[in-house]
Amino acid sequence: MKFNEYDVVMVLKDYPEYQIKRGDVGVVIMIHEDSNFTYEVEFSDENGKSKSSFAIPKIELELVL
Repeated sequence: MKFNEYDVVMVLKDYPEYQIKRGDVGVVIMIHEDSNFTYEVEFSDENGKSKSSFAIPKIELELVL
């Protein structure tokens, strides 16, 4: 599945180096149209402050409806 900018996505694995855990929800802020389609996803804390932003391969993301 291809995601669009501003889609809300859930990460399917832990990223301890970014303090992100499987199941955390973020927003797609940029699409890298390389051969694997990676997505820059921004994660925020419970107060809405940006916690982390990094590129994630599409196979490690799921759309949140």
